[in-house]
Amino acid sequence: MRTKFIAMIKDGQLEFLTSYNKSLFKEFLKNNNGHKVEIKRTSSKVSDNRRGWYFAAIVPFMSQLVTSWTNLSDEQVHEILKTEFNGFSIKDKNGNNRKYPMPVANRDVDSEQFDNYILRISEWVRNNYAQELPNPEQYKEERDRHFESKIEKLDMEYPKGNDNPTF
Repeated sequence: MRTKFIAMIKDGQLEFLTSYNKSLFKEFLKNNNGHKVEIKRTSSKVSDNRRGWYFAAIVPFMSQLVTSWTNLSDEQVHEILKTEFNGFSIKDKNGNNRKYPMPVANRDVDSEQFDNYILRISEWVRNNYAQELPNPEQYKEERDRHFESKIEKLDMEYPKGNDNPTF
């Protein structure tokens, strides 16, 4: 059973990135009544796995969820998400607000910033589409299962007298 959970504190409550993570945490609490736990603030850099989950699961999910984004590239959807959920506004010379994106998924970004960004997207999806973002744990399982099936499907032939396999 998992013993490490990442959540944000919001209005004095723990807020999880997905309802699945929240249910795992509740199950952990139920199974560990009376045990001591350590809660600590994190602020490490965004891991490659988290960035991978974002680019391979969340960005394509958003592309399919928002019908006006279905013909956009993943890079364009990422730019929209950065602008809408991690951007800032400045008034131009005509008094109009212009939005600008801020980096959110590179190696220099703090994991707390990234988690806040994902929470803003998650809240928007929940409020506007009554759906949840792809679960990171399920994404990893599906990714690994897909990768393993690709390896099993490789058909390697070793011609006689040739030490180099052809695929």
